[in-house]
Formats: sequence, C-alpha cells, structure tokens
Amino acid sequence: MPGQGMTTEAVNAGHFCVFVGNVSPDVDDELLIKTFMAYKSCSSAKVAKDAATGRPGGYGFISFRDRADAEAAIAEWDGQVIGQKPVRVDWAKQRSNAAARPGMPEGLGQGGGDPGRA
Repeated sequence: MPGQGMTTEAVNAGHFCVFVGNVSPDVDDELLIKTFMAYKSCSSAKVAKDAATGRPGGYGFISFRDRADAEAAIAEWDGQVIGQKPVRVDWAKQRSNAAARPGMPEGLGQGGGDPGRA
C-alpha cells in the first residue's frame, strides 16, 4: 500500500514499478533483470513487444518491492547504457484508462510519474 502522501501511479500489486525507455532491440527480459538484480528487492523485468511483430517495443518495466531500491535504480541508471543505447529510467505512470498492454503489467503506461507527488 502506498505511504502517506503517495499516489498509486507507480505501485502495482504492492510493488514499485519503474519505466525503462529507449531500450535497444538487443535487450530482452533476461538482460533487463540481470541489470537490476543488484537491487535486492527487484522482483521482475519485462521488455514490451509489438503485438503484431513480436519485436521489442523500445521500453520495459522493472518492479521493486522496496521504494528505496526503485529510487536508487532511477537515480543510478537514468542515462546509462544498457545494450547499445543509453536508457531513460523513471517512475512508471498508471495508464489513465487502466487497460493493460499485451505482455505488460496491468494498468501500466509510459514513464514519468512520481509516486511521491500527489
């Protein structure tokens, strides 16, 4: 459950969800999870795939059980290279229509939200 003053923007099933954008095509779920496993509360990673082609969609999501780990991952990895490109790492935002994208955590959209802002 979010703490006082937090919204549910980046909280999904009790986890803090982080958006990773500008993901190069060579990055898959396995590489993404290996990259963030240094954070002990990292629980999952998923690279979005285009529903029609099955090719990587250029972004993904990481889930953390602990907010401090999510914040550290954002601070330490935003602008760093994963695969062949520097990535954008930020809080995931709740989709306004709460419709899940195929293969993505339910209700998540793009990055840019901050669960610490009301």
